[in-house]
Amino acid sequence: MTRYESIRESAVSGQFYSNNPERLRETVTGYLSENKRKIPSSAIGIISPHAGYIFSGPTAGLTISSVKIPDKLIIIGPNHYGEGPPVSVMPEGLWKFPGFSVPVASELSALILDKSRAAVPDFNAHRKDHSIEVQIPFFYYSNPSISFVPIS
Repeated sequence: MTRYESIRESAVSGQFYSNNPERLRETVTGYLSENKRKIPSSAIGIISPHAGYIFSGPTAGLTISSVKIPDKLIIIGPNHYGEGPPVSVMPEGLWKFPGFSVPVASELSALILDKSRAAVPDFNAHRKDHSIEVQIPFFYYSNPSISFVPIS
């Protein structure tokens, strides 16, 4: 098993979504199953809301269930708290959720950091912001093999 230096605990479970693993799974898979399209499309990118599930869940579920979710994702979200540099990339780690965890795609993070003039490796920008966190359960329940690069 891989040991992660950076563990990012969920910051808004119990507030924006359930902190009960079974209820979280039921809620997210329920929103994902409301899409009547049977065959998801390929996509280069999508835009999805990032509020509490009572507000954003139906739209996030419809949007994310409309596309094939690849194993590696780049998720870009705003930095509501202004912590860290203007373009913050978490270089490695594990994001924990009720009932599951999702690793950061460290190789892809390293590539982005190497090629970008603006991006800086940073954990603090992601520590308590919800914008990326609330997306991940939808991606995970669409493809449990995901890893991702968080950028804010």
